[in-house]
Amino acid sequence: MGKRPGTKLDPIVHTNCGIVEGAWMQTPGKSDIANFLGIPFAQPPVGERRWRAPETTTPWSGIRQAKCFIRACSQLVPEVDIFSNVIAETFDITPPKPPPLDYSEDCLYLNVFTESLDQSAKKPVMVWIHGGAFISGTSAHTNPQNLVRKGVVVVTINYRLGVLGFLSHPELSAESPHGVSGNYGLLDQIEALKWVKHNIINFGGDPDNVTIFGVSAGGTSVSLFMVSPLTAGLFHRAISQSGVGLNMYLHLKRPGFFPVSAESLGEYLAKSLGANNLSSLRNASADTLIKTALNLPGVNTPIIDGYVLNSRPTLSFSQGRVHLVPFILGSTADEGSLLYYGSPMIEIPPPVSSPEQYTQALRPVFEADTDRVLALYPANNNEEMLASSKELLGDSLMGAQAHYVARQMAFSGHPPYLYFFSRKPAGKAGKILGAFHGADANYIFGENILGILTAEDRKMSEIMMDYWVQFARTGNPNGPGRPEWIPFEEKYMEFDQEAAMKPISKIKKYELIEAFYDRHKMD
Repeated sequence: MGKRPGTKLDPIVHTNCGIVEGAWMQTPGKSDIANFLGIPFAQPPVGERRWRAPETTTPWSGIRQAKCFIRACSQLVPEVDIFSNVIAETFDITPPKPPPLDYSEDCLYLNVFTESLDQSAKKPVMVWIHGGAFISGTSAHTNPQNLVRKGVVVVTINYRLGVLGFLSHPELSAESPHGVSGNYGLLDQIEALKWVKHNIINFGGDPDNVTIFGVSAGGTSVSLFMVSPLTAGLFHRAISQSGVGLNMYLHLKRPGFFPVSAESLGEYLAKSLGANNLSSLRNASADTLIKTALNLPGVNTPIIDGYVLNSRPTLSFSQGRVHLVPFILGSTADEGSLLYYGSPMIEIPPPVSSPEQYTQALRPVFEADTDRVLALYPANNNEEMLASSKELLGDSLMGAQAHYVARQMAFSGHPPYLYFFSRKPAGKAGKILGAFHGADANYIFGENILGILTAEDRKMSEIMMDYWVQFARTGNPNGPGRPEWIPFEEKYMEFDQEAAMKPISKIKKYELIEAFYDRHKMD
């Protein structure tokens, strides 16, 4: 094949749809990793397949090249990346430019990274689901080589985003064999897990030992799959990082916490575009749909459809209707410091300009608990209001949700492993952002994103990677040379300057927020 003497032939693997040829990642002093990039796991969801469940890939003949990432899913690419700019300004560095990528509706591809192609290797498999609030992101921005070299096979996946991945509409429901619409992005992820089940043994992985893990929206997907009836048997361990998914979702056909249904919101979107039927909607450009949907966030995220999700996750977790697989979940200490600048806040007050507005916004949410909330998240002046708003945002969206799920699972006799990442960057960045949303992902992959990881940080990164890989291997994160991580008993593993089991530091705050979840289990 034209290779120099002494070099490896490009790796070739048979899948159930055809043969793929990847490439070797070679790093001096380290083992080689076979990369297979851009493998299709479903047919392109374009034309008449827009807003339909994913369909199995059509087999191909010959050898398909799998040596480069192919197409991120269609999304709005902002001229200014708020999150990156805030981080970069805080760290006094120039914002990094992400590698150029094509964006397309033809985007249902996955990537496999492995050290061995021996079917008998049967290494643990870790499937990474990227974040991005379900409206942005791509599998191509994740480099899992450090995890792979610790003895696992890693798969990263794309899935439909935003309005193209989650729109509901009565006509879409009518044409579905299940009578539902929406949640196509979740169905894409499920289709990718089916591909893994059928093919990963040929990449040296064990189809009977699959861990799903993700951050932010990816973490939410993991948690939703813990309670989805469609995912039984497709994974065997789960890790949710900063995205538990107890949000107040729309229902497909009826109002609940919100005064509209997902289908009625989809009808409103179609009307605003002048689309009188499905044909018109399917002929609309992706860019037009995405930009129009920005003002209707309910069409961009998962819903309760009675098919992928039978009920609100709070109800499922509290009633023990959960897949009984080992589970790690957790959050960072300062989730809201970064999310405040770009996250849509639904259940809790949006950014306000005065302490009076802050108080007024809290009362409809926390009702009789409002004064107790104000005592814990005070707003006696603008500076205090801003700090409390950021903390309440982070605790509501991430910290309290993780604690709630851990507590509910423990009540049912299946305690998960709960963590709390509080390690702050040094200097100015630590003071301004603290342990911000997604910071733990740098440690899980051992990637020096934005120059955050110091030599001491890398030691912590090694500890966290070892926990994650050992959990993927056995369902228990514990191993030699690391502090014992005890399943949830109102304590969590805190990753700070060291790793140690500690009591829940924000328990009083979490309990007030969790009372809100309990009030709205059935909405």
